[in-house]
Amino acid sequence: MPDSVGEGLQDVSAQVLAARTGREGVAKPRNLVTAISEVQQYYVMEDGGEGLPADFLTMEQRLALFEVGFRSGFVEGLLVLVLPLLEFYLFERAMESTDWSVRIFFWSAPYLSVLVNTGICSYLSRFLIGNMTRRAITALLTGRTLALVVKSGLIYFCYLLLDRLVVPHRVWGLVRHFGSFAGPAYYRIMQVKPYLVPTATNSASILLAGAVLPFLVVFLRDGWRRYRTAANERLISGD
Repeated sequence: MPDSVGEGLQDVSAQVLAARTGREGVAKPRNLVTAISEVQQYYVMEDGGEGLPADFLTMEQRLALFEVGFRSGFVEGLLVLVLPLLEFYLFERAMESTDWSVRIFFWSAPYLSVLVNTGICSYLSRFLIGNMTRRAITALLTGRTLALVVKSGLIYFCYLLLDRLVVPHRVWGLVRHFGSFAGPAYYRIMQVKPYLVPTATNSASILLAGAVLPFLVVFLRDGWRRYRTAANERLISGD
């Protein structure tokens, strides 16, 4: 009976692999959702009691997951790049509204993709069960984390540099050719300057939190699962 169960699990694994491969080799995940779906397939195999070696997940598959994570992390929150302008010109009017739903929407709009994808990546914690799922999840989250860290550094550096460049004589030298619009343009640009560094700091902090939080959720939940398993084993053995 155990042999038949083991053979059945191997047949399921073979079917899963056959579905993921084609004439050109291993099918690569296209986006974050398909990558998580791939991790779910590994979870089903490992949760079924099938002993799979860690090297069952090939280098090519790990690099593909890393690439998806990196691409997802870099695309997330592109509105953050123009947040200081949005915060001053658009949010200034939106925040005058007495409707709290309008205020919350405009405050969270630039970060929605980061927040949603952070929640999706945190959902991965329920699939961390064995060597293969652990390697797959680590590859995916490492790529996303690296992209968010790099992007947060770029955003902070760019706006810090812009803050250093936005000085009265440089701004006037740029806008003085605008004719009758020179005065209003100068005034508006100089009004934005105080928002640059604080907003860049907030944006970089949120991106870093979005990078670290999934790792914390995944591995804290894994640690809690290991602790409960060990506690149950001690309880059963009577130690």
